[in-house]
Amino acid sequence: MKKLLALLCVSWSVPADAAYVPNATEQAVLEAVLRDEVVSFSTGGHSFVGESQGIVPVTAASASQAMAARDRNARMPELKQPLLLSGALAATGSVAGQGEWFDFADTAAPKVRARLAPGQTLAGKPKAGQALALVCGKMDLAKDTLSFSGCEPAAAVAEREAARLKNALAAFYQGKPTDAKVATLAINISLYAQELPAGSGCPGDEARCGASIAAVKLPSLGHKNAVLQRLREAGVDLSAFSPRQQPLFGH
Repeated sequence: MKKLLALLCVSWSVPADAAYVPNATEQAVLEAVLRDEVVSFSTGGHSFVGESQGIVPVTAASASQAMAARDRNARMPELKQPLLLSGALAATGSVAGQGEWFDFADTAAPKVRARLAPGQTLAGKPKAGQALALVCGKMDLAKDTLSFSGCEPAAAVAEREAARLKNALAAFYQGKPTDAKVATLAINISLYAQELPAGSGCPGDEARCGASIAAVKLPSLGHKNAVLQRLREAGVDLSAFSPRQQPLFGH
């Protein structure tokens, strides 16, 4: 996690020949958004990067409760998309040839167990009571155990997806076509940067910058149109953007 956060703190760079080069304030807002995305996803929360990849967050306790309440004669549902599983660790162990497994606390019948995919490891040795978040691709119910397998540490997935988002935003600034969510996020970054007061800490002070972003009120229609006009004049492709889209972060 610390390595990833350090990576995201490096100044955002866009090629000099890009259609639009974010100013220092926009770069700071972008970095703040990415940091929040990584923290949220890595701890099992909702995030833009998770939603964009169809990764649904769920706690181990809620998964256990849902399985306990289901019709036992019904077919076991299959995971069509990876699931972001989180909760407090109850116990851990390993089986030769099968890798590490983790039992979650606050789960009754069925208990919830997750198993890492081959080659995957967690940084450090997790202890009972520690919060754990994993991205898992398979789910199975056997006896009184709801098992998730093919799991990967959420922090590793967050790093990969944050890098993917950075590349998508860079492509947007270069004038390349992108999807509506990425376009809307980029526009919102410019909108929030425009609304920040002097002394916001963006850039220069991460904590103050984050607080300043959270305090921003929704921009007026006139300010929104001004940002869109500036991007259009720079040659950015806004064809995917819908004026009815709501801000993807903030209020």
